[in-house]
Amino acid sequence: MTRRRSIFSAAVIGAALTSLLLSGCATGQSSASAGSDTPVEGGDLVHAVTAIADGWQQQQANNWHKSQVWTQLVETLVCVDNTGEVHPWLAESWEESEDGLQFTLKLRDNVTFSDGTALNADIVAKNLEVLGLGDESKGITRSPIVPGEFASAEAVDDSTVLVTLKSPNRGFIPSLGFFAAGFLGESTINLSLE
Repeated sequence: MTRRRSIFSAAVIGAALTSLLLSGCATGQSSASAGSDTPVEGGDLVHAVTAIADGWQQQQANNWHKSQVWTQLVETLVCVDNTGEVHPWLAESWEESEDGLQFTLKLRDNVTFSDGTALNADIVAKNLEVLGLGDESKGITRSPIVPGEFASAEAVDDSTVLVTLKSPNRGFIPSLGFFAAGFLGESTINLSLE
């Protein structure tokens, strides 16, 4: 093959590829009709995700796609805004001990789960224990969302939880705002993974 013929062949192939790429950018006619401003009750909502969590375990809700469903089902103790600032949510306030080893969480009043049971310090402590330590008897691993320094959580009274860390971690409170740290009711958290 001559040099001239090689250059010509390369130019033809390049033009063909460019044409194919540009044809993908063309706007086509849409057969869909324009929507109405008037809300309509009923119908179907299709939400495509790569995979849905196999169960209730928060540790399985570990990607953006799953978060789109998970955040519709659970709430977190705090909310972290897009600037990184932490705001109260289910926990109305928290205090850190001087040594950074304990956090006292004060819960909001009159919060209930979808089954009508109350959010209280006992269920929050139980959720934190499952998130921070896992539950070997149920095959639940600890969540990587909660810092590894987590040691325990206990109810002080009906609306106060005392969390103890093995060593200080300034990321503990913000971690409670991640969607995979959502809180589950008693009837759900008592389930095994099966």
